This record gives sequence, structure tokens and C-alpha cells, in this order.
Amino acid sequence: MSFILGEYYRLVQELKAHDARFATYFHMNLPQFEDLLGHIAARITKNDTNFREAISPEQRLAVTLR
Repeated sequence: MSFILGEYYRLVQELKAHDARFATYFHMNLPQFEDLLGHIAARITKNDTNFREAISPEQRLAVTLR
């Protein structure tokens, strides 16, 4: 699971620890982000393929908002 050490996962974990920075980066606060994710996660979830692990719904949303 080397993806856990990737830039996305390190950045988002750091931003989650600093509310103001999270809001500046994503243009919404963490509770709003999590609420939105809860509403759309099922629609943006992809199944794993034979070649690689699918991108998580949280990461899809973060990339879309950014």
C-alpha cells in the first residue's frame, strides 16, 4: 500500500489537522466536505480492476474540487 505515502494522502491528512488551511485549499470546511462525500460517494465509487486499485471516492472528490 505505497499509495498511503503518496503526496495526496500526506497533504490531505495535514490539511484535515488545520481547518483554515483545509477551507482555503478546498473552498469548504471539513464537515461540508465530509457531508458532500457522504451524499455522492456511492455514485463516484469505482471497483478495483485487475491492473490497479481504484481511486477512493474521497480522493476523486478532492481532485474534482481542487
